[in-house]
Amino acid sequence: MLNKIDAIILTELLQDGRKNFTEIAKKLGVSKKTIWKHYTLMKQNGVIVGSTLHLNYRKLGFKTVVNIFGSVKNKNLNQIMNQVQKMPNIYSVFPNRPERNLGICALLKDIVELEEIRNHLRHKFNVQKMKTVSWLAIKNFPENLKFHPDLEKDSIKSQFEYKKLVDNKTGINELLDEIDRKIIEKLGINSRISIRSLSKEIKVSQDTISKRYKKLIEKNIIKSVIQINPKIVGYKAFPSFSLAFSSKVEMEYVIDYLINIPDVMHIIITSGEFELIVYAFVRSIEQFLEIKEKILKIKELTNMEIEIYNILPIWPTPNQYISTF
Repeated sequence: MLNKIDAIILTELLQDGRKNFTEIAKKLGVSKKTIWKHYTLMKQNGVIVGSTLHLNYRKLGFKTVVNIFGSVKNKNLNQIMNQVQKMPNIYSVFPNRPERNLGICALLKDIVELEEIRNHLRHKFNVQKMKTVSWLAIKNFPENLKFHPDLEKDSIKSQFEYKKLVDNKTGINELLDEIDRKIIEKLGINSRISIRSLSKEIKVSQDTISKRYKKLIEKNIIKSVIQINPKIVGYKAFPSFSLAFSSKVEMEYVIDYLINIPDVMHIIITSGEFELIVYAFVRSIEQFLEIKEKILKIKELTNMEIEIYNILPIWPTPNQYISTF
């Protein structure tokens, strides 16, 4: 069982994986040595299992993210999933609901790539009944996980306007050189690596590394985040809620409402049948039902479909999509 100090350390490092221990210690009113001891013990106990980045793929040249859902023979599902994961531009592959049991998330530089992927899936893997859903925006905030029952959750404001968010096409194709890309590659594997070690591995000065890292952060291209084992801290399942709303919905209100539900930590605004896909971690069937009931209280909700997945041993997974609002 995590104590309050452990819980706050995890929350702080899920918000910024490179946050200074001195800064965390000051917030808690304890010594830096105390923070270090708690952090080290959580690593030894398998609570903290690594660190990685969240990436703004739009600014890395990918214009959109799409989900492709299709149907394959159940006996071939696992084999096909493993093979599809090796295809270029595939972000993730996952089992889906029975009528379209294969789920794929792909990063696209242009619409031509989408048709190439669909044709490849159709002809090589005999994927049928394909449906494509585009991501319009994402809120990725693992710091919303609640690790201790006595901790009050700080309000995380969305600070966005829905129309501006969807229509905003600025900042595409940031001019990143080889040094920037090497920094991103190394930090994706271990985002807590020291500036000194990065300097040695990339063979440029520490000053250059510091300036480049600061620029990547300021431009919202990367975000450092630690990785935890959700099972160790008590999470049992990973439900998703696909939500559709009436035309009267105020999306900003809905997202602000969802953001303030503890253990909801991933919201995707999509096109198509559902406007939102909401992900959470839950510790029990009671918590799952509580989150479900809170979502059902949204008056403009017209349809909801739920999927429940096994909890992953590492979260966040490497190089997830950064929050775009």
